[in-house]
Amino acid sequence: MAVKGLFGTSLNELTKLPNLLNRYCRDTWIWKGMIIDRKWRNGDKGNTGVTGALDGTGKYMVHFEAGQRSSIQANGELVPKGKMAQPTYVRGSIDYYKRFATAISMNQEDIWQQMNPTQRDTYITYKASTEMERNKKNFMHQLTYNMLNGRRWMKATATGTSGGKIKVDMPANTTIGERLDLVTEVAGGTSTKGDIHLITKDCWVRNIDINERELTLYNARTGGSAVNTTLHATVTGNDNNTDRETYLALPGVVEGNVGSKPTDNGFTSLRDQVFTVAKGGGKDSLFGQDKKLYPYLQTILHDGTGVNSMQKFIEAVTRAYFDLVMHGQPIGVAPGNSTNNVESGNMSIMGRNTGRVQAVMSLEWFYVLQRYFMENRGSYFKQTTGKTVNYFDSSRFTFTAVEGTVLDAVGVKAMPNDIVYIIGTGALRFATLNLIQTYKSPMDGVEWFIDREDSTGRNYILDLSFYGDLILQRPAGVAGIYGLDSNPIKNITT
Repeated sequence: MAVKGLFGTSLNELTKLPNLLNRYCRDTWIWKGMIIDRKWRNGDKGNTGVTGALDGTGKYMVHFEAGQRSSIQANGELVPKGKMAQPTYVRGSIDYYKRFATAISMNQEDIWQQMNPTQRDTYITYKASTEMERNKKNFMHQLTYNMLNGRRWMKATATGTSGGKIKVDMPANTTIGERLDLVTEVAGGTSTKGDIHLITKDCWVRNIDINERELTLYNARTGGSAVNTTLHATVTGNDNNTDRETYLALPGVVEGNVGSKPTDNGFTSLRDQVFTVAKGGGKDSLFGQDKKLYPYLQTILHDGTGVNSMQKFIEAVTRAYFDLVMHGQPIGVAPGNSTNNVESGNMSIMGRNTGRVQAVMSLEWFYVLQRYFMENRGSYFKQTTGKTVNYFDSSRFTFTAVEGTVLDAVGVKAMPNDIVYIIGTGALRFATLNLIQTYKSPMDGVEWFIDREDSTGRNYILDLSFYGDLILQRPAGVAGIYGLDSNPIKNITT
C-alpha cells in the first residue's frame, strides 16, 4: 500500500496538464513557436458518446485567405461601386482528431531491488519522473518526425537482404526493441502510383548497425524469426508500375490492403502541406482544397537534386528565401509568419516567433552548413551570437547573407535528409482540445493502472496520448527544397 500511495502521489502530480505540457513540449523545436488552438471539441473518430461527431459537428474548419483583390482607380475618381472587389477566402476541414498513444510501464520489482528500504520512498518519486522523461525523448521525437515528414519514419535505401537486414536512411530514428511496420508502395506509373504493394506489420528491431545504416528486423519482440525483407524491393528510375519505394512506419500509421492507396492515420504532415506529389512527395490538396486553384495555398518549391557541394547548398537555401520574399507572401507580411497569429478564445502560445525566418533541415545538412562556414565563408557571415544546442532535439545558429539578410539555420534531429523548409514557427497551428490526454482507471479513478505480473510483481502503467492535427496557416509564406542527397555527410565533401 505504501508503494501504491507514493506512486499515486508522484503520478498525480506529474500528470497534471500544465506539468505534462511543460515536460513534453518545452524542449521540442516544433512546439516552441506553435500556436495551440484548444477550441476543437467532439473530434474523436467514431465517438459514440457524441451525436453527429463525424457529420460536421466534430469537424475542425480551416479557413484560408485564397486571394487578394485591389480596388484601385486613377484619374482622381472614386472606385465605381460595381467595380469594387473583395478578398477571396476558402475553407477546408479536418474530420477528426489524429492520435498517437504511448505507455510508461514501471515494475515494483525494480523498486525493491534497486534501493535499500530507507531509500525506497525517494526512489519511487525519482523512478516515476525519470521514466516519464525517458519516454518523452523518444515519443516527442517520433511525433515531431511524423509532423515534419508524414508516415515515412525511415526510408529503405536498398532492397532487403537475408536475415531480416535492410538498409535505411536514418537508423538513429529507432532503437532496439521498437515495433514498426514495413511498407512498400508503387512509386511510378499513373493510376497505380502510391498503391500499397506489400505490408508486413509488427517488425521488431533486433539490431542496429549505425555505420552501415542497417537494421535487423524480427517478427517478435523476443525469439521469433527474421522478417523476409527481400520481398520489400526498392527499385527506382523506371517511371512505371515496377518502381517500388519501401519505408518503415510507426505502428498503426499506415492501414490498407495490397493494391489500394494507404490510409494515413498520422498527423497531416508539413511535407504534405508544403510539397506536391510530383515535387517533394507531398499532396496536391490541402484539407480538401486543390492547391493549384489558389496561389495563397501554394508554397515556393525548389528542386535540390543538383545540390552536390556545400556552396550549392547554401546558395539553394538563400535563393529559396529570396524567392519567398519576392514571390511568396503578400505585401507587408513577413515570410513564415501567419496573418492570424492571435485569436480570441481559449488560445495559448508556447513561445514566440523571433521574427526571423528559419531554414529547417536535418542535422546532417546542418553539419554540412557548419563545415562550409569553417572552411570558406565567402559572401556569408556566421554570427557569433544566437547559437543554441539541444542534443535531444535541435541545434541552431544565425548567419547573414547578401545585404544583411538574417537567417536562422536550424538542424532538427527529426528532419529527413531530402527536404528543407524555409519557415517561421509562427506559421504553424495545432488544433486540439487539451493536446495531451491521460486515462483514468475505472476502479480507482486515478490516472494510472495496476497490473499484476508473476515475475515482476505489480506493474504500474501510465497511458498518454497526443491528439489533434497540424495546420500550416498560410502556405504562401513558406518555401521548400526537395530532392536533396539522402546521405550528405558521406556524399557532400567539397
